[in-house]
Amino acid sequence: MTNEKENSKGLFIVISILIIAIIIIITIVPFPYKTTEQKPYTATESYTEMVNTKNCDYSSSCSCIHLSWGGLGACDSCRCSRTRSVTKYKTVLVTKSATLLEQWS
Repeated sequence: MTNEKENSKGLFIVISILIIAIIIIITIVPFPYKTTEQKPYTATESYTEMVNTKNCDYSSSCSCIHLSWGGLGACDSCRCSRTRSVTKYKTVLVTKSATLLEQWS
């Protein structure tokens, strides 16, 4: 009977230690994991702009698309090619670190 009590006590201690170890691993030990993130970057974008003006600014990539007075007068409408900086986003794979509890929640 003493052996049964000692075996039960030993088994209880082993199970208790395993439970404590599992709790520590889940809540304290960080593990790496991979995830995706959106990272911003600056890009140049071309666009066409319609401008109503008396004279096109030919030096800045503008061209006349309509002349006044039935084609005999000055240019009154222009198409201009322009560029601008825009913020775009790309998806990248990153490695982070967190406990299992943080990863599960």
